Amino acid sequence: MLFLLLQQDELPPSSSPSSAHLDLRAANCLNPKNHIPKRPEMSLQCRPYTTFAVSPNAEHIRKQIKKMLPVPRTGDSTEGKSEQAQKSPIKIVQVAGGVFYGGTDLQEKMTDLIKQITKISSIGKDWRYLVCYFHGCKRIENERCHMYLIPLSPNSTSGTVEERQAAYIKNKPMLNPGTSIIILLPPAIQIQQSE
Repeated sequence: MLFLLLQQDELPPSSSPSSAHLDLRAANCLNPKNHIPKRPEMSLQCRPYTTFAVSPNAEHIRKQIKKMLPVPRTGDSTEGKSEQAQKSPIKIVQVAGGVFYGGTDLQEKMTDLIKQITKISSIGKDWRYLVCYFHGCKRIENERCHMYLIPLSPNSTSGTVEERQAAYIKNKPMLNPGTSIIILLPPAIQIQQSE
């Protein structure tokens, strides 16, 4: 038997209001005449994310960005500090539950990384990025169901996307505690603390 998972928006109006529906199709895999071909477009529709390996050039830049980031600690904000402290290559802004990183050096590396990622993705020129660290679990609000995640730490998303990969995300992912990650997002996406 071949089981295909259909999303609710693909169901006819008379179907039950469950979140998913099973489409059962008999297939005799031993008889090539009766074999049902795989439908890759179906499997992509059912998953809330699609992972892909980043190019060797993008991976090299991702590793450079990872090395640039200091280990975050509570109170590590360069906002309001002296001009000498602000000359640090990485600026740290403390937010509720985490840290945002910035600075000219990081911006240059992110520009290079985005150029590499746009070669294999649908990232537009008006997209923004966040380089973040979250102390606790964090749900990312993905209002347009359209963002990319590039992890900078292992086990950032419980297996959804690992280091050396990027993921196109169509849901609201939950990030694990202690996650450093790059979020590529179109305008009007908000990040909110989970409750």
